[in-house]
Amino acid sequence: MKKIIYSILAITMFLAFGNTVMAANYTISLSSSSVTKGRSVTLYIRCSDVTGGFSISSSNSNVASLSSSNVWCENNTESVGISTTTSGSATITVKPLSIADGNGKDLSLGSKSLTIRVNEPVVVKKSTDANLSSLEIEGATLSPEFKKDTLEYSVELPAETTKVNVKAKTSDNKASVKGTGEREVNDGSNKLEIVVTAEDGTVKTYVINANVKELNPITVKVDKKEYSVVRKKSDLPEMELFEPTTVKIDEEEVVAYHNDKLKIDLVGLKDKDGKINLYIYDSKNKKYTLYNQITVGSTTLYLKDAKVPNNNYREYVETMMDNLSVSVYKLKKDSKLALLYGVNVLTGNEGYYVYDKEEETLQRYNDDEIDIYKDKADSYFTYLIISIGIICLIFVLLLIKFIIKTSKNKKKYKTKR
Repeated sequence: MKKIIYSILAITMFLAFGNTVMAANYTISLSSSSVTKGRSVTLYIRCSDVTGGFSISSSNSNVASLSSSNVWCENNTESVGISTTTSGSATITVKPLSIADGNGKDLSLGSKSLTIRVNEPVVVKKSTDANLSSLEIEGATLSPEFKKDTLEYSVELPAETTKVNVKAKTSDNKASVKGTGEREVNDGSNKLEIVVTAEDGTVKTYVINANVKELNPITVKVDKKEYSVVRKKSDLPEMELFEPTTVKIDEEEVVAYHNDKLKIDLVGLKDKDGKINLYIYDSKNKKYTLYNQITVGSTTLYLKDAKVPNNNYREYVETMMDNLSVSVYKLKKDSKLALLYGVNVLTGNEGYYVYDKEEETLQRYNDDEIDIYKDKADSYFTYLIISIGIICLIFVLLLIKFIIKTSKNKKKYKTKR
């Protein structure tokens, strides 16, 4: 019986001792063994019944850089941060320095290693597609027919329309669109913008010029084309140096602009496409004349037709600021200076003005000074002709003298022979 008890005690002590020996160890692990460059990784050192110091090293610090090269572990888990800067692979090695078990007995444990792979980030190219695949106003027809590369459209809407439903779809489902849904409109022209933003931020804006027809419009004809008179002040373009007023057309008061210096009234006429331009209204003769002006610096010039200043100039038609085509007068086609004829809206001075395309300046053309310069040039030319004549005369006299002298020398030579 005693032998059995001793045997059981011996086995129990052996098992207990054996378990203690097997438990005194450490393990290492990584939060991730494969990461994208720039991401951080954590190294874990787990000590089981182990106390002591460990050294940590990286085989390639350019790929994996350690936040610490030494840690102390006391039967717990320690962590070390690892930063990644370049792609490649690196081996992380953990080496025990001086360790013991829980009873203070020295342990002899070997080094352990793990490999970490750092990858280049995968570049995902974002879409640049900011096109629409369809665009419409419910119940209406756009003009021209929709095409993804056509950015501006017009549409005619019935009188008394106050709201429209704009529908649009993007070509790319990653793009976003603003300006769709129910939109409010007023009588006359309305500019509806539909803005598409691509995944990469590229923006494209589509425009629908929605024209709500008027009830009982006032229609007039100018140069055989039909226009409707603009009745709302908000539909007229802003005009500096002009005062708001009203004029009577077809026995109805209509909003207009007046300039006392020019003694003219301007009314708005809208064409069939909804485009509005200002016209000079001659109430006496019921006549409309297109009003054109340009502003350069502080000078606003009301442009008028005129004759060519003189025979040195030629008339050309050029597109100037605001895409306005006007008649200009130049000495030659490629000249940077041009003459315009018009009236200064601020002062009322009428005449030719010099426009400098390079300097973008506009100033009055002084006929008197030009005549002075022309007279001087004519005088210089006259003096030049006289001088050339005198030089030619002297040359002829010298030539005659040379011929006579040569003839005399020939006679003397013959006489001697």
